[in-house]
Amino acid sequence: MRTPINVLLTGLSTAQFLLALNYLIFLAIEQLKILCYEFPWSYGVAVYRFFNVNLNIVFHTVAFAHTIVVAIFRYGAIRWPIAANRTLLQNKTAFYASLAVWHVVPIICIPVFLSSKVAKTEGLCQMKQMYDLNYSKNAALVAGIFWMFGIVLKLIPSLVLSVFLILLIKSLRRVERRRQIGFSAPNLKNNDVNSQSSLLTANSGRNARMIATQRTTRMLIAIMILCVSVSVYIYI
Repeated sequence: MRTPINVLLTGLSTAQFLLALNYLIFLAIEQLKILCYEFPWSYGVAVYRFFNVNLNIVFHTVAFAHTIVVAIFRYGAIRWPIAANRTLLQNKTAFYASLAVWHVVPIICIPVFLSSKVAKTEGLCQMKQMYDLNYSKNAALVAGIFWMFGIVLKLIPSLVLSVFLILLIKSLRRVERRRQIGFSAPNLKNNDVNSQSSLLTANSGRNARMIATQRTTRMLIAIMILCVSVSVYIYI
């Protein structure tokens, strides 16, 4: 079913799939280099590795940015359900948000591509011409990339996502309390059968929606915890 959250999760899963595929190809090339095959030391493969390594950062950041957007959408849906349904929780809004992430993040990550270049190298494999990635020794550039990638693209987003994670957990508990209060129907007179039946039906429908909301929110919280854990591990 096409919903705003599903649209954003599609963008997130696409980035994760490209990241995994890119990393598998990277591992295959590295293994061939260890075995001293000539192919991975060629200029063409070195150029591909240049984009491969840097695109891994782009795809990871895109996936993380999608996770933050999902947290914003979900918190808005729980905190302000009526206003969010009118403005935020629209498929078009989610699509444009995902599109913005896919365009803005690669632009922000451009300095990462400046940290390395393809150059001739000498290694253990005795070949006439060998090419590998040569990382920049410019201290200012390396420091700038560290602050941009380590702080702007990693630490700050992790803190933002952690804040939304706490807010979502609190909202989830609030929804659970409302569900329990709504489930406790007031006492009605025995002769008012129709009113009692209508009230129970209304409560049943409302509780079903709240349970569905809780289930979806728990799933998204699990995804966010996983993203924060991975980012903290990489940052450390």
